Amino acid sequence: MKKFLTMFLIAAVALVSGLFAPKSAEAIPAFARQMQVPCFSCHYQYIPKLNAFGREFLLGGYSQAAQELISDGEHLSIPPVLNAAFVAKFRYWQDTNYPASTGAKIGKERGVLRLPDEASLLVGGRVGENMGALVEFPMDATSGTQKFVYSKDFGGVRGGLTAYGTGGGNAANSMELFNTGAVTTRKQFENRNATSALQATGGPSAEGAASGIHVFAGSDLFFANLGLWGPAKAIGSDTIDTGLGGLSTYYRLAVTPKVADGVDLMVGIIGAAGKTTLGVASTATALATTKDIKTDSMAIDFQVQTEVAGMSLEVTGAYITVKGESDANAAWNTGSNDQKGMDVKASLGLSKSAGVKFAYLALDSGAATANTKSAFTLGGWYDLAQNVGLHLEYSMWSGDARTQDNNLVLLFEFAF
Repeated sequence: MKKFLTMFLIAAVALVSGLFAPKSAEAIPAFARQMQVPCFSCHYQYIPKLNAFGREFLLGGYSQAAQELISDGEHLSIPPVLNAAFVAKFRYWQDTNYPASTGAKIGKERGVLRLPDEASLLVGGRVGENMGALVEFPMDATSGTQKFVYSKDFGGVRGGLTAYGTGGGNAANSMELFNTGAVTTRKQFENRNATSALQATGGPSAEGAASGIHVFAGSDLFFANLGLWGPAKAIGSDTIDTGLGGLSTYYRLAVTPKVADGVDLMVGIIGAAGKTTLGVASTATALATTKDIKTDSMAIDFQVQTEVAGMSLEVTGAYITVKGESDANAAWNTGSNDQKGMDVKASLGLSKSAGVKFAYLALDSGAATANTKSAFTLGGWYDLAQNVGLHLEYSMWSGDARTQDNNLVLLFEFAF
């Protein structure tokens, strides 16, 4: 653990200390319509990463609006149109160069073309004064997100409550402002398991279904999120049998100090504690018994957005520990051993529409032998338009516990 933490701190200090001076920029086109602003008013460098204004809009619970509102002055204040957006991804993925000493290549140099890879219809925005919502279709136990947010300004500190269910965003989807990998849908790289410690190790940020009720508060100096949550879909043959007393605790605390003009800095912690109760199904409709899964994890992360020589620069990093859980599932630690991971990611905008990015990821599975592996990823992006992007990434794996091929990813995504 000391080795991983030392590596994380050295990388963080080295990268942050090289930053000098600024650049300002989760809004889908539905929110751009509601606010009557371009997409990059909320985004930093490329979709879906957020800048300070985007974080402010999200913290406000999607309720801010520049449109003329339909209102009778009493319990009604909605936009005149239903703001919606369609988001789609086309992806080519190729696995190559698995070491011959293992006897076989995992991907066998086979490329997979997915047209489309993902597609969603989203409806969201203002529901009323201090209230907003986001609904993603299709809505079922394995995909989609449904979220309602109440957010009010208390004299410079905005706080409120959110109730949510998500098929893939996990607990961090409740309310998260930053680009460190804490939210699955706001990943900086498409190949998240080769670039993000928060995604690759499990925990409340990794891809998985969840539902919960959280309270949050934030200002230009801090952000906090605390809630009760649990997995929201079947795990193997198990089903959810959870009341409020059988939920885990989620926590997020971040500070955003003003360190220098033009430097947008965040340092935070994120994690979960406790256990979630599951019902063990004996038939498709009946429960035989219940069991608990542990949900303990803790991570520290940081984010810096600034300018260097007139180019936009974002640097993020994270270090995470996840307690082992022998009853493994897709939404949590996938092994009985305690896992650790760290990452450092950077993206440099060479122009307003193009840039390069890299990531370094190191993982420790906690096994007695062959427990470490790492990945180095190089990539770039080009925005054909603010809502149309092209990304290229190549991830190279190494280490005793390596089970992946090197990965080539070409992603085309658009939203309207």
